[in-house]
Amino acid sequence: MRKVLIACTAGAALLAGVAHAVPTLSNTVYRIEASNALGSGFLEFTIADGSYPDADSFELFMMTPMDIVDSFDGVTVVAQLTQATLTVFDLPDFKQMSMSYAIGAFDGETTFRIVSGLFSFGAVNGPEGFASAALGVTEQDNPENGANHTPNGPLGKSHHTYYNGQAPAGTNFSRLVGGFGTIPGPGGNSADMNEGTGPTLIPGNVSSLSQELLFKISGGDIANGTVTFGVTPEPTSAAALLGLALLVVARRR
Repeated sequence: MRKVLIACTAGAALLAGVAHAVPTLSNTVYRIEASNALGSGFLEFTIADGSYPDADSFELFMMTPMDIVDSFDGVTVVAQLTQATLTVFDLPDFKQMSMSYAIGAFDGETTFRIVSGLFSFGAVNGPEGFASAALGVTEQDNPENGANHTPNGPLGKSHHTYYNGQAPAGTNFSRLVGGFGTIPGPGGNSADMNEGTGPTLIPGNVSSLSQELLFKISGGDIANGTVTFGVTPEPTSAAALLGLALLVVARRR
């Protein structure tokens, strides 16, 4: 009985040392830029547009369609944003940020840049990083034309993740998703591409995360996607607590 009590006491001490942190973010948490022959414009969302549902997370949910208007004349609609989300977790056992979007292009091929804010946290030494991207494009105006999703970033990729700096600064971790599209004609009105990487060891300290999407979609079509980037520290108190729990069970036997 005494050995069980010692294990439980040690577990309680470890739990007491697990501190939850409110995610630290740059004021602009989400920015989308669009440009085509009609003009160029952007939309930005700040911390004030989101909320902290609990002590260790932040979320932004924008589900109302919003026009991206040319910055020069303030009138011409370049593209439309119909969904934008950002979810951030700052937990002892992982740090993660996920973004999603749904957008529509109008006349002509449209170039998009979507970038997260900077998510900062206490330095984590030698963590494992992971990233994923699930992107899609849908033919909207004429099925006979097909729809194309063309990367517009380094190395012919659409999704780029960075640590220790605001994208595109900092150190690159991953570049995901090349070009793809639909097959012109009836029944070929949508296409998607999914890629991921990790867990991969990151040498040294990591104290911030950010990510960026750079791509083009064909005129009159729509695109959507969900992307994630995160790091997992080396095994910490959570694993130790599991070991202690197993010890308690063993002693009871």
